[in-house]
Amino acid sequence: MPNSKLICAVDDEEVFHWIVRGNLKRAKKPCKLMSFYDGEEIFKYLSNGSNSRPDIILLDINMPICDGWKFLENYSLLKKSYTKDINIYVVTSSIDPKDQQRAELSPFVKEFVSKPITVDFLDGIID
Repeated sequence: MPNSKLICAVDDEEVFHWIVRGNLKRAKKPCKLMSFYDGEEIFKYLSNGSNSRPDIILLDINMPICDGWKFLENYSLLKKSYTKDINIYVVTSSIDPKDQQRAELSPFVKEFVSKPITVDFLDGIID
């Protein structure tokens, strides 16, 4: 796909990946999706310099093994070696205002988004 964006969905719940896949099929922009099920998986992927860099990461914050907050801490170590910015969206079902505030304070988080995500949201961030 020409000018196709690479999106990485990071969430421990399969239903989230299913919703993202379905919504991306209906989105108006070409893109590819990679699925990861915890922050450690995506961190290992990004640590391998030969892997394609995603344009967008949809990051859940509440996951076992390595949650979204820990991923963001680890990401700060990788970010120094990147020439390309990755737009990270915290996508969560959390209604805790402290989570939203924490996400907004992160220099790497573009936006805090409540689940479920929509086709319109995806169309907007793929531009």
